[in-house]
Amino acid sequence: MGEKPSEAEIAADVSEIRTGILAGDYDGHLVTLSQALQARAMSGETVVKWQLKLDELELTEDDLTFPEAVKWSKVAGENWSTLRPLSDASVCQALLLVLLDSRLGLTGDAAVEKLNGWTQREVVEAFTEYEVASPAPLPDGSDSSG
Repeated sequence: MGEKPSEAEIAADVSEIRTGILAGDYDGHLVTLSQALQARAMSGETVVKWQLKLDELELTEDDLTFPEAVKWSKVAGENWSTLRPLSDASVCQALLLVLLDSRLGLTGDAAVEKLNGWTQREVVEAFTEYEVASPAPLPDGSDSSG
């Protein structure tokens, strides 16, 4: 089967594939590529998390406090374990309102005014994703992330 490529070789390959996708070289095969990415992400061996950098708000998914997660879930009306900021505009708005309150002390009209000052593009571009290895399972089958 051969030796595993180095990180530098993999990075170069990934960069070339990304460039090809953006150039349309893989049109007609995007569903297959997307399914492969989704299957790998669902394997649990690697996790994609979000990061936010929007004006004074800078945090990663792991920086979100438990009370913030609870409030976000309540405001969004969804299960907190499946919340993704860009899955739905109302889910994103709920997170931003929670963060404006908890991190910047803005509530009510002040929070809405701040929220209304951002364009949809600014908000979407403020979120990026990063990949981390999943925590190793503990002997009882749970993970070590707490």
